[in-house]
Order: sequence, then C-alpha cells, then structure tokens
Amino acid sequence: MAGSKPGERRGGRPKGGKNKATLEREAAEQAAIAEATTLMTPELIDTLDSPAAFLDAAWRALAKAGMIAHAIPVAEKAAPYFNAKLAAKQEDGGAEDDKATRIIGGLPDN
Repeated sequence: MAGSKPGERRGGRPKGGKNKATLEREAAEQAAIAEATTLMTPELIDTLDSPAAFLDAAWRALAKAGMIAHAIPVAEKAAPYFNAKLAAKQEDGGAEDDKATRIIGGLPDN
C-alpha cells in the first residue's frame, strides 16, 4: 500500500532546517560582526581608559557596521556615563510656601 504511515514524514525541508530569509539574515549578521571586530582594533582598545569609553567605542563600531539593533542596547548601557538622568524637582520651602489661611465667618448653620 502506497503513502505515508501515521506520523511518518516525507519530503520538504528537514526539521530544524533554516529558510532562505533566516540564512541571509545570519550571513549579514556574521559579516557585520566581522566588520565591527575589525573596527575595534587592539590599538583602539589600548587607548580606552575606562569602561565608559569602551562602551562608547563599542556602540559606535556596531552602528558603523550597520548593526543598529545590536548598537542600541550597548548605547543604552553607556548613556548613564554621559547623560545625567532628570531628577524630580524639589521645592526649597521658601517664605512663599509659609502662608496661612484665615477663615472668616465660620461654618454655615443647618
């Protein structure tokens, strides 16, 4: 009798096989990683004097290599070293805040 048995699989892409778009994306990522690696030369790394400088150079190298999706998280980690967060505004409690309210006439009679 011809045909597949229950649970038997015939033809098609093997299980876990990657489609054309996935293969192209992975190839582009590997090429970008190779380019970013060449931008982060040992000489450049030797000139970096702090983790903040390294993060700054890393996100710039990733961005130049076209890996924007990878550069954004690195830039987010580097941001606190270069840009201060906005703090909540705190009132100084000057004389303007020390006003008293005086009620004239009292409560109405019911």
